[in-house]
Amino acid sequence: MQVMYPRCCGLDMHKKTVVACVLLTDADGTVQRFVRTFGTMTADLLALGDWLRFHAVTHVAMERKYRCPVATGVHCAGGGGGGGGGGTHAHPGQCPARQGGAGAHNRRQGE
Repeated sequence: MQVMYPRCCGLDMHKKTVVACVLLTDADGTVQRFVRTFGTMTADLLALGDWLRFHAVTHVAMERKYRCPVATGVHCAGGGGGGGGGGTHAHPGQCPARQGGAGAHNRRQGE
């Protein structure tokens, strides 16, 4: 099987925690796995972004319904390099999905 994303992360979001699993694939095919749990407060999400940047993660997979708060933390800490939003940089209080006109986010917020 061909590796498409050698530096990726999957996020499992819960009400009070985010579990991140980073997979790093070396040139010889060896895979390193790192798992860490973060809180869901702003400082915790910024720490998640820092951790993803530390591992030079290029792509993040997460459930769409939780994307906005987590992606904002990841982007603000990583300058967009942490993945999740197509390279756009979010600012505090601004959802990256809104920049692309995310209908699901707007419906959920009652907009």
